[in-house]
Amino acid sequence: MKHTFKINFYLKRSVIRKNGKMPVVMRIIINGERTDVHLPIDVCSSMWSVEFGRASGKTDEARQVNAFLEQVHATLFTYYRQSLVEGIIVTAKGLKQRFVRLGVQPQTLLSIFRKHNDDAYLMAKSEGISMSTYKKYDLAFRRIEQFIVKQGKTDIQLCHLDMCFINDYELFLRTDCNLGINMAAKMLQILKKVVLLARNLGIINFSTYTHFTLIL
Repeated sequence: MKHTFKINFYLKRSVIRKNGKMPVVMRIIINGERTDVHLPIDVCSSMWSVEFGRASGKTDEARQVNAFLEQVHATLFTYYRQSLVEGIIVTAKGLKQRFVRLGVQPQTLLSIFRKHNDDAYLMAKSEGISMSTYKKYDLAFRRIEQFIVKQGKTDIQLCHLDMCFINDYELFLRTDCNLGINMAAKMLQILKKVVLLARNLGIINFSTYTHFTLIL
C-alpha cells in the first residue's frame, strides 16, 4: 500500500506568550489524516517564514530553532520508517503518540556511534562477530571522540557532518595519531559504516561519503 507522509511546522498565532512569542506546532499528515503536536519551542512572528515553515535569518536563535525542527523532522521520519518495517499500520495519530511517548532522539555522531558499538558488543558476546572486530569499533569511537574534543566540542550534530569534517579527521588520524594509510582508511571506513547506519535508520537521508575518496 502506498503511503503519503508529510510534516509541516507553523505558528499558532491565536496564542501569544508573555514574551510576545508564539508556539510552534507540528502537523503530521498521513494518507490525508492530519493531527497536530505542540512543540516546546516559541518563536517571534517576525522571525518566522510561513513559506518555508522555519525561522528566518542568521541569528543564533534562528539557527537553534531550525536545528531543533530538523531534529524533530528526522525523528518523525525515523519512527515512520520503523513502523513500516515492523508492519504496523501507520496513522497520523499513532505516529503522534509514538513521538509524544518517546520524544526526540539525539541526532549526534557520537550517540549513533555508541548505538553501533553497543549493538556490535552484543553481537560479539553471541559470537555474531569477533571480539577483535568489536575492539576495532571501540578504537574508532575513541579516535573520533578525541578529534571532536580537539575541536573544542563534546559532540557534533549529524546534520553538520560534512566533507570538511571528514578531511580534517583524516588529517588528524595521519598526523596526531600517526596512523599509516591502511589504518587511517580503516578508521574512515568504520565512520562511513556508522553514517550509513544513521541513514538506514532514517536519522539522516543522505550519505556524506557519496563522493568521498581518501587523500593519500
